[in-house]
Amino acid sequence: MNTEDSRTILPISIVIPAYSEEVVLPKLLESIKKQIFQPFEVIVADADSPDKTIEIARDFGCVVVKGGKVAVGRNAGAKVAKSDYLLFMDADTSLSTDTMLLEVFSDFVKTECDIASVGYVPEKKGSTRFGFLASTVLFSFWNTARKIQSITQNPSLEGGAFILVKKAAFDYLGGFDVAVALGEDRDFFARAVKAGYRYQHFNETINMSTRRFKSLKGTANAFGAGFLHYMLIGLGVYAGSKLVQKVLSKYGRLGGGKGKDQHEED
Repeated sequence: MNTEDSRTILPISIVIPAYSEEVVLPKLLESIKKQIFQPFEVIVADADSPDKTIEIARDFGCVVVKGGKVAVGRNAGAKVAKSDYLLFMDADTSLSTDTMLLEVFSDFVKTECDIASVGYVPEKKGSTRFGFLASTVLFSFWNTARKIQSITQNPSLEGGAFILVKKAAFDYLGGFDVAVALGEDRDFFARAVKAGYRYQHFNETINMSTRRFKSLKGTANAFGAGFLHYMLIGLGVYAGSKLVQKVLSKYGRLGGGKGKDQHEED
């Protein structure tokens, strides 16, 4: 990202997988641009978006690479990243404060961890009353559960909306497993912990779009798929197994998955 000013640069490369995100991407990139401490670069891995996603990314000074499914896009962005730390973010999120990057990076260094996540809060602007309430309930449970799991080093409930990881650890793990159709983020966290890397969940929060919760059907899909996924993972069933994929397909995909396997509205 073009930061032609005197602000301190953090050794972080932000990677954002995207497909048709012209509506939400500007908010995320604007929140990054406002950071008092800037990332070294922002990389958008685009999966052949037919809209203005690429144009928007370039206008903000981002590096644009060819993406694909979420795991493919994240790996493609990481491949060209030049910093020692990688931050993977979803396009429909945004940083909650102008000091968030600095605060999270400081926590990361102080705790001497290798991979970390943060909490989620629903984006109120543009949300329906139903969507805001539904996502508030889910995110509150999710944040608390992940905080507890960071203590026990069991990241089975982790997500991919915000993952800060040392690039050396990412490279050692071989990145995200593209064979895992759903839950590649939790699979990545699990493999990191199994390999001996230290996992933390921090109290800082990002704003999360409530577009998955605008309708009763979308909310049912999100809750149903999420609950079943967590139950199966908790029982030790591999996230990419045919059983998990078959069951989850009955309830829809968290965050869409249409076309390019990227986030779309229900």
